[in-house]
Formats: sequence, structure tokens, C-alpha cells
Amino acid sequence: MFEAVVLRRPLFGDKNLDPGLLAEVLLFYQNVYLILDHGSLISIARAIGAEVLLKLIEDGHVKASFVRQNMGIATTESGGISFHRFVSFELGGKIKRKHSKEEMI
Repeated sequence: MFEAVVLRRPLFGDKNLDPGLLAEVLLFYQNVYLILDHGSLISIARAIGAEVLLKLIEDGHVKASFVRQNMGIATTESGGISFHRFVSFELGGKIKRKHSKEEMI
């Protein structure tokens, strides 16, 4: 058995966490960590059921972190040279009020 693995949604392609991959890593890894944003939380909860996801977390089979921000790379150009840097950003429209963590999830 391997020690640990971290899963988050892919940057390209389907954009959802694969429930089959989650099942597979649960078989082979001692510690499974999920990095969830709003979209991946919804997709994995729909795929395996919210009750099953909560049970996996409560039983300690999975550890999960919820991240509000998205990660990306911003490119700027100066004098014909491209500069790349890591950025975090949030997508959204007009915010009427700030939600608690529980309300967000």
C-alpha cells in the first residue's frame, strides 16, 4: 500500500473529479486528500452521493479541503518578453452578502 495521494479536479478536459479514480486510490493509498472547489464538490457529491462522501470523511478514509479560490497562471508581456506568475482568483458576479463556510458548501 502506498502512503498518500492528493486529488483535485483536472485543469484540462472533463473538469470533474473521477469517482472511479477516487475508488481506485482508496484501495491503494493509506491517506487520500481531496482538494475541492465548488464545482468539484458538487460533481463528486452527485457522482457518489453526498452521504457516501460525508461517511468517507467522517470515517477518516478521506481528508478534504475546500478552496474558494481557483489557481492559474497569469502572463504579462513587457518589452517583447513574456512573464508568467501563479495567481489565485475567484469567479462570481455581484455579491449581495458574504456567505459562511457552511453556506458556501
